[in-house]
Amino acid sequence: MYKAILVNSKARRHADIITNLDLAKKANSGLSIKSLSKILDVSSKTISRDLHECLNEFVERKGNTWYLKDSMDSKNDEELIIRILDEMAKGVGDEFHNKVQQFFRQFQAQINSPIYAHLNSEKLSNDDIKIFKILESAINKKIKISFSYTKVSNDGVDFVLDSQKRKSKSVKKFCVKPLKLAFFDGFWYLLAFDIESKKDSNITREVFKKFYIKDINNIALLNETFELSNKLQKQLKNAHNVWFQLQEPINVNLLIDKIIVKYFLRKPLPTQIIKSRYTNGDLEIQIKITHEMEITPIIFYYLPHIKVLSPSHLQKYVKDKITKYLEYLNNM
Repeated sequence: MYKAILVNSKARRHADIITNLDLAKKANSGLSIKSLSKILDVSSKTISRDLHECLNEFVERKGNTWYLKDSMDSKNDEELIIRILDEMAKGVGDEFHNKVQQFFRQFQAQINSPIYAHLNSEKLSNDDIKIFKILESAINKKIKISFSYTKVSNDGVDFVLDSQKRKSKSVKKFCVKPLKLAFFDGFWYLLAFDIESKKDSNITREVFKKFYIKDINNIALLNETFELSNKLQKQLKNAHNVWFQLQEPINVNLLIDKIIVKYFLRKPLPTQIIKSRYTNGDLEIQIKITHEMEITPIIFYYLPHIKVLSPSHLQKYVKDKITKYLEYLNNM
């Protein structure tokens, strides 16, 4: 029921690591990083980082072999996974956490764990959960839906504080093909194809859009189904923030100063690959983007310790923004 809400690749990987170490422990054994890498089809570097930085409270190392600590021993694999996901659910909101705990009680009467996880997430109400259930069902069954949506201003910010006034003045009806529920930067969105009809014509076109979940109301399931191509499903897996677009990605090469290299190794950017390691400690990486805003906030955050090597138009964009900001400061 909650699979669309609880999906988190990192948490799932951590649960898989714990589960495999638990299985090994039952056989009075442990697993090496190389073995875990092969089992989970994840790089050894990622497994090593997870064990050293994220799961170090629950695992221990003896030589080149990793073991589950005695304190993490459990009756079954499901309990370990539940104990991790339960802490994640707390960060989403009390009402949502209560719903999740009801589900978890099928497996254990009481959860008592040293595991702590914090999600930088907006709170979800009972009404939000109901919307999730309807959308998840439509996505799984590939059924078209219609709904009312509260529009925002062109820059993505709604300056009207009275929510009732806002909804009465800016509500629009949409008919869409729901594709995916996505969690971007602490907020939930529906990714969908908006089925637009031209005025005075039977011609329609499909436009890829993102809809903020809390502004969706009056959902209706339509008596029409649709199909998704393998290419589209693959593209959707690369949706990592709200600026993602359905178009061919471009390569961006960045030079990372040695001062901040550790942050890009601890938490690699989506699609990140290492191109070069320099003797002075600097790092060159390459990522793929479909919109400049997928990467520019990160570039501005780490200035002056990050440099755009290519493409040239992104170099110019960053330079122009910095120049305008400096001009603004000088005119204050």
